[in-house]
Amino acid sequence: MPRFIFIFLVISIKAVAQPDQLNCSCSQLLHESIEKVSTIYAGFDDKVTENTQNTYDQLVSRLGKRAAKETSRRKCFAIIKEFIDWFRNGHLGIAYGIQSSPVLQRRVNLTGKNTSVAQQNGIEGTWATADRKEQYVIIKDPSRQNKYIAVTIASSDAAWEPGMVKVEFEDFDPVLGRYPCMFYQRDFHGIQESFLLTGNNLEHYMGSAWYRNGTFGSNEKNIETDPMRVEFRKINPDFVYLKLGSFMQWKVNLLDSIIKANDTIIRQTKYLIIDLRGNSGGDGTTSNRLLQLIYTNPVIYPSSQIRSSPEIIQSVQQGISWMEKNDPSSSYLAARRQLLEKLKAHSGELVSTGDSTIRKMNSVYQYPEKVAVLADKGSASASEYFLFESMQSKKVTRFGTNTAGAMDYGNVHEIRLSCDEFKVRAATSRNGWIDRFGLRIDNIGFKPDVYIPQDEDWIEFVVRYWSNKK
Repeated sequence: MPRFIFIFLVISIKAVAQPDQLNCSCSQLLHESIEKVSTIYAGFDDKVTENTQNTYDQLVSRLGKRAAKETSRRKCFAIIKEFIDWFRNGHLGIAYGIQSSPVLQRRVNLTGKNTSVAQQNGIEGTWATADRKEQYVIIKDPSRQNKYIAVTIASSDAAWEPGMVKVEFEDFDPVLGRYPCMFYQRDFHGIQESFLLTGNNLEHYMGSAWYRNGTFGSNEKNIETDPMRVEFRKINPDFVYLKLGSFMQWKVNLLDSIIKANDTIIRQTKYLIIDLRGNSGGDGTTSNRLLQLIYTNPVIYPSSQIRSSPEIIQSVQQGISWMEKNDPSSSYLAARRQLLEKLKAHSGELVSTGDSTIRKMNSVYQYPEKVAVLADKGSASASEYFLFESMQSKKVTRFGTNTAGAMDYGNVHEIRLSCDEFKVRAATSRNGWIDRFGLRIDNIGFKPDVYIPQDEDWIEFVVRYWSNKK
């Protein structure tokens, strides 16, 4: 095991929290949030109905009274988040940032060295990057402002001194499956982030993974239990397995390369299992290579609807201007111009983005003959879109549990509010499958064709299920 710095923790009574004073009124920020959600969020009219209007009005009134008295940035965020959370939609959110400095950054005194480790329960403990240049200890926040804090032990950046608080964690969010947090970057700018705990490693979007006790290697990060992994393996002569842990484009590209490298094996094997458990989505879409494996007939993509607002009109106009300059011959340009005119003519309304599209492949593979798609409550957003595509294939059977139910509304647009780096993120499009196919998955998710009990080994379940049907 590599050498690691272990410490006693002594909390300085002089340590103070990051300055938390708002630079504008909380009432103003709440009002702006309400206005932006009501005019931009594509699901607003589906959520605020005749049956829910009274409850909604009471919520707005109650939060307005609290906001009028609030001067804390953190507590104002909590008030706006309560408003946002009422809609129960994963593509609707509120975020804020903090600009700190070496002088302002919160500190916790670290004194002494010891061979015993800090408490190693869950996220708590001593952590380091693979090269051990960044080392931290995560403890319960003694000030109780946060659930946990990550305190710097060592850093390759001289500005980040031992004792400085690098991350402020909230408690574990079972819906996200992650620990939401405020993460302070090298320049002391704090942004909202989240960490994924898998065994003895912590992954996040803003840098390298952290490893418990500073250890790094296959024994510390079990590839078979890492939900973010991309993997291929042959289970037996009749079954092959693909795991896509995220729909981030680089992960989709990695899966493509794996499919290409194993094309002969996959196309000679009767059954394919595609595992999307824990895949909460990303910025990628279903590639042709992946779609080809499940394809049996043209895939229909019903046109979505966009809620017309000044912000969306401006966004579409900017896109058109870019295409006119960089790709004036694009066949897409005329459709965007037509959409812009409709948005201008129907302010505040849901406007169709155009005609439904159909995706066709040149052939249908003989093998795999049958495809199992594994999905659970952690499968959301782009994963659910793949589930929708797979529903149109005669090869596919969906196994597992209900998905997250986060794709009735999508195409998130970020709107900056008037102060303190507060931002509303709102889904601007309403999925066409709601009206075309009568599908509604919001907070329900797609139901599987075959439920699998949580205590089962899901891969073995599918192998038995189809082996018994031979």
